[in-house]
Amino acid sequence: MFVRIGLFACAAWALTAFESKAQTIDDNTKCSLVGGIMDAPSPDKRKVYELSNYILHTMQVIDHSYGVRGQVEILPRMSEEGRYGVIASASVRCREHPNTTIRNMAIESYEGVRAIGDTLGVNN
Repeated sequence: MFVRIGLFACAAWALTAFESKAQTIDDNTKCSLVGGIMDAPSPDKRKVYELSNYILHTMQVIDHSYGVRGQVEILPRMSEEGRYGVIASASVRCREHPNTTIRNMAIESYEGVRAIGDTLGVNN
């Protein structure tokens, strides 16, 4: 329960930048809009939802491409908490790479989780 709340809070701070920018998240949206907004007093829940859905959708597209090539799709096998964790990871990584797009951070985070699963042998 605390993990879920913590992960949601992590994703929440990431989205508060969009509240002030009134910008739709797309494939060209830079991470700089996400980073550095941890102190926002009241994150816009709609923007948190928008960012989370954008990141998850990006990861689902990549995951599906693995399935098309005959490999295991990992997202359907993850718990809800696991998916929240990967979403939060992409959001946090955006702070560290402000010139990268949110899309690229979502893909890199997904690929990192996939690589760990491959190493552990759970993606078979």
